Amino acid sequence: MLEANPTLIQPGPPGPTSRAPLVLIHDGSGLISSYFWLGSLSRKVFGIFNPRFEGGGKWDDGVPEIAREYALMIKSVIPKGRILLGGWSFGGLLSLEIARCLLEDSNVSVIGLIMIDSPYPRSSISEFENFSDEFFAPEGSNPALQLKLQQCIQTARQMIRDWDPPSWHVGSSIFQESKEASENISPLNASLVAMPLSVPPSPPPAILLKAAEYVPNQDGTTNGIDVYRKEKRLGWENYEHNFIRVALDIKGNHYSVFAQEKAQQLTTKMNMACAMLDPRC
Repeated sequence: MLEANPTLIQPGPPGPTSRAPLVLIHDGSGLISSYFWLGSLSRKVFGIFNPRFEGGGKWDDGVPEIAREYALMIKSVIPKGRILLGGWSFGGLLSLEIARCLLEDSNVSVIGLIMIDSPYPRSSISEFENFSDEFFAPEGSNPALQLKLQQCIQTARQMIRDWDPPSWHVGSSIFQESKEASENISPLNASLVAMPLSVPPSPPPAILLKAAEYVPNQDGTTNGIDVYRKEKRLGWENYEHNFIRVALDIKGNHYSVFAQEKAQQLTTKMNMACAMLDPRC
């Protein structure tokens, strides 16, 4: 297991740069080894692994607790400025919750999310009951490590079942004040409050990298991770916020998108996503 958390995966180009650093959050396994397959993203890239991996990856308060802790970890290496967040599968969901945690932070601004095949977590088919146990263990990993990986994956699935994607409307006092004002204003001046005082809060814009293939199941059934595979935005149309700007297809199925032979193509799509979210660079 790596020691530094967040771990610097790519140092980025030498010298001053205006490019926002990218922080990638671990997938359900709790590890970030897959992100080391990526080619250059021409910016600093950090990875956060599950610091509770050895204990099965458990967090008492689930995804919200993880997000609060990871937000603090991010600020330990990026105390201020613009940042990109993202991750594969569970990591994409965590990045959304972390962005909500950082919404009111005056020093750090999340300018975008890169969600790597992260489907909307509210499945209509028994809460993703038919998930595959397939995952990529580090080459040469021993049975004890594989058991911990399985424990972390099972824990992540349970946390996803228990999690509701965050609302950006909660806690927005400016809209409550606007609502109260509109209730007390005369009909003659009602038009003055017809428009909100500002744009309603919403998640940062996201780019979804979507696996083009289905996970093959031996019994011919649809894998739980593929419930929304036919949907352009992997089911996020059901979320209260329309935050996914673009969906880009990537080679492979959910579990093979980081395979070594697909690394170059995935890197190209990652760079495209970064450029769309960080056009000033």
